[in-house]
Amino acid sequence: MADMKLKKLFSLFFFLAILAGCERGEMGYSFTDNALESDVVIFYAAAANDISYLIGGNIKTVKSGSLPQEGSKKVLLLFPHMDSSNPSYLQNIKRDEYGALKIDTLYTVEAGRSALEVEVMRAVLQSAYNNFPSSNFTLILSSHGTGWLPKGYYNNPETGGGNIFYMKKSAEPSSYTFPQFGPITKTFGIEQSLYGGTLEMEITDLASAIPMHLKCIVFDACLLGGVEVAYELRNLCDKICFSSAEVPGRGYNYDVLTSELLADDGTPEGFSKAYFDLWAEHPDYGATSTTVVCNGLHNLATLCKELFEKYRTEIFELRKENVQGFYRLNRHFFFDLEDILVKAGIDASEKAALKDALDACISYKEASPSFMLGSGGFRINTFCGMSMYLPSSDIRTVRLDGFYKTLAWNKATELVK
Repeated sequence: MADMKLKKLFSLFFFLAILAGCERGEMGYSFTDNALESDVVIFYAAAANDISYLIGGNIKTVKSGSLPQEGSKKVLLLFPHMDSSNPSYLQNIKRDEYGALKIDTLYTVEAGRSALEVEVMRAVLQSAYNNFPSSNFTLILSSHGTGWLPKGYYNNPETGGGNIFYMKKSAEPSSYTFPQFGPITKTFGIEQSLYGGTLEMEITDLASAIPMHLKCIVFDACLLGGVEVAYELRNLCDKICFSSAEVPGRGYNYDVLTSELLADDGTPEGFSKAYFDLWAEHPDYGATSTTVVCNGLHNLATLCKELFEKYRTEIFELRKENVQGFYRLNRHFFFDLEDILVKAGIDASEKAALKDALDACISYKEASPSFMLGSGGFRINTFCGMSMYLPSSDIRTVRLDGFYKTLAWNKATELVK
């Protein structure tokens, strides 16, 4: 299905394509005592890649749908970075009193920059906040990605370096395609460099690029539904919406963006459910979908630290094929957090404590019975709402384990020592 490309997997790192100049706004955390109570959604797309036409379709859907009325306290901002050779614009889109589309440009990023540079992302978000200093910001991030993995590791686990996507010319629908198997999925984020090659943004860099506290972060991207991702961003937002499995190329259901993220009775959980309902019964896909409540993650980490220490030997001896995974193509880095501990042998009281801790930090979760079975996929027999790395005694994972130790989740839980 040509229009269903995989928004290809790659790490919790964004590919920074270019190093040149852009307009700068004030950087750093910037809050005002009298912050407006507007509801603001910003759709930030790193789309100078093979899925630009799919993200372009998402933007058309948004623009043709229900939009905030001019003068209301509902604000919808778009920053689609579609082509590094041209400027990109942060735009406020709305309907005027006659129902016509009205677009105001708030900020310009010069040609030659990537939406995945820390400086660019921070400047765009700071500009959004400076124009609408609200405490109710939702940030949607749309692009390619591969969870928490280090640069280059997803496509090249033996060396974990170099260009992890081998780009080649394609006749259509975009100028480049990437190796893949099956229908297209999406990740966050990769962009093409004007000068060849790619760079990546690590999760810690993503955190540093967000200059204000957010109501919610939505990852319209693959494999980001891991506890490692949630814990790294826990202090930057109230909630996170993401998928432990890959995300189909067309992504979330943007027909309901305003009704779920800008309406007074809308919720992040509703947006997560709309995504699940869109793909759960699709014959080529399936879905996992979760909304995390970040203030519950500390207690989960405290409990997991105790369990990891007690069952360390059992965890490291688990056979991966016996634990629920959320990966294809032998990329065995994402497993069900609860199932890891259950298979390691935690007792009934520990199971109950773990369930309580998970319930306290997950406000919505759902999974289809299977995911992309016709394209090297898997059945989903259990789903706690978040994936996690399953370490082993295999010497080939030494480099990966070394990187894992730098993540906030591992520092809190000591899964890998």
